[in-house]
Amino acid sequence: MPIGIVLLVLAVFVSLLLTNRLLAPMQRLAVVANQIGSGDWDLVDTIKPETKRQDEIGVLATAFNTMTNQLRNLVAGLEHRVTARTKDLNLAAEIGRQVSRVRSLDKLLTQAVDLIQEQFNLYQAQIYLTDDAEKTLILRASTGHAGTKLLDAGHELPITQNSLNGTAVINKQAVIVADTRNHAMFLANPLLPNTRSEMVIPLIVGERVVGVLDLQSDQVEALTEENLPAFTVLAGQLAIAIRNATLFSERDQAVKALQDSQARFALAVEGSNDGILEWDIPANAFYMSPRVKEMLGYEDHEIPNDPDNFENLIHPEDHDQVMQTMNDALTGKLANYVLEMRLQHKDGSYRWILSRGVLLRAEDGTPLRIGGSLSDITERKQTEVTLREEQARTQTLLQSVAVPMLISRASDGKIYYANEHLSNVLLVPVEELMNKGTPNFYVDPADRVAVVGEIQREGFVSNYELRMKRANDDIFWSLLSARLINFSGEIAIITSIIDITDRIMAEATSGKQAADLQTVAELSAQVTSIQDPQHLLEVLVQETQRRFDLYHCHVFLLDGDNLKIQACGWHEGATQFGSHGDTVIPVYAERSLVAQAARTRKPV
Repeated sequence: MPIGIVLLVLAVFVSLLLTNRLLAPMQRLAVVANQIGSGDWDLVDTIKPETKRQDEIGVLATAFNTMTNQLRNLVAGLEHRVTARTKDLNLAAEIGRQVSRVRSLDKLLTQAVDLIQEQFNLYQAQIYLTDDAEKTLILRASTGHAGTKLLDAGHELPITQNSLNGTAVINKQAVIVADTRNHAMFLANPLLPNTRSEMVIPLIVGERVVGVLDLQSDQVEALTEENLPAFTVLAGQLAIAIRNATLFSERDQAVKALQDSQARFALAVEGSNDGILEWDIPANAFYMSPRVKEMLGYEDHEIPNDPDNFENLIHPEDHDQVMQTMNDALTGKLANYVLEMRLQHKDGSYRWILSRGVLLRAEDGTPLRIGGSLSDITERKQTEVTLREEQARTQTLLQSVAVPMLISRASDGKIYYANEHLSNVLLVPVEELMNKGTPNFYVDPADRVAVVGEIQREGFVSNYELRMKRANDDIFWSLLSARLINFSGEIAIITSIIDITDRIMAEATSGKQAADLQTVAELSAQVTSIQDPQHLLEVLVQETQRRFDLYHCHVFLLDGDNLKIQACGWHEGATQFGSHGDTVIPVYAERSLVAQAARTRKPV
């Protein structure tokens, strides 16, 4: 065999041997890398022998082994974090499911904080809700003894940037304090001295923050960005549960209020003995309560609830008025109505009914429903007829009496009846007196008080003389007599007023004349003893002026064709007092009263 061929074969063998030593480790590294990529770490140890080599393959194997260990640790950490986060999310979901079934808001909040504290092993869990003005956070649920004390104290926080809770509300974002020892905004609570980390998550429904979830741990960095997602999910579920519980509470309150209102209404209707009428206009559903039918002598089943049936019961004389009123309500002329009508009874008679109703409309003004009440006022109408007949008889009787008289209600002075004679005395038409309060025709208010007081004490007053005034303010003297009576079931006063002005004036005139004559007699007796004529005249005029309270009194004596003054009396204080001068008046002076009296020899 030639040496060249031997060398060639040897070279090929050596080449194959070297290739196998280089490629085999590389192939194993590739296989292990593929297995790691699929999550299988079992072949990692197969590359450890290669790390002992001193060549490039050994360096590569060592680097690969180091990287693999780091990757294994990283994956293990990630798996642990994923497991923990999954656990937190599951806990949050379970808590959300449990509290979502609670309808009572207070129970929901209490159960939520208890579950959160227990399941997440927290130091404290609290829920604050915003007030109606959205200015304050009010503590509504809190765990433990400290929570009880805070709730009993009515703990609340203003919504400002000065607190973690306020900041969470304002920014609508969670606030996390991983280490409370190194955070300026954290405010320690003496009741919770062991808080080392805190997280506050806003409870948001739509765009509105309804409160915050406040979580506290006694471990540093127990509450961080790592567990925020689970608590964010929990806060969202809590916010929805709170909204639902609030809606349930509001609905329950509305239902209870409606039930209470219906009960009160039913009681009021039953107590008032009224019937109910209702008409759903779009559906043409008409309802008459059993009481309405009972008023008319029917059983509930005897009259179908139909508007045409009701219309047929209306008295022919009232039909057009009732239909016009209904039309006015439907067209918007009337917001509500009150009318009296007659409805036919089962026995053929008619009952007087008072109907009061209101019309409800849609926002566009479309009529929706008419509702109202019906009251049987037949007895009242019969009483009114009887009363009118009695009034007519009483008025006729009073008109036949020549004495001015009236009958008024004692409680408020309303005049039931008055006759023409009283109208003539007071100068007030009868129609203006009727059904109005007694006019204040007393000149002196004290007289009214005295008259009313005596009537109240004694039941009557007789021949009471007092001054009154007419409608034109003329004053006259009256003789008043009054007595309490029972009139149509009410306490009333029958009063007579007689004008005695002429008698009073005559008595006054007669008395004055007697007094004047007495004064003249006394003056005569006084001057008869005076011998000096001049002195007599002076005393006479002065005493006459004083006793009759005159401004001036003088005496003239006729001397030929002249009247000369002889004595003069002035009122005290006048400048002429004590003198009479020397006045002379011609007896034919045309403009002198003194001269006229002398000429005619008659008083002027």
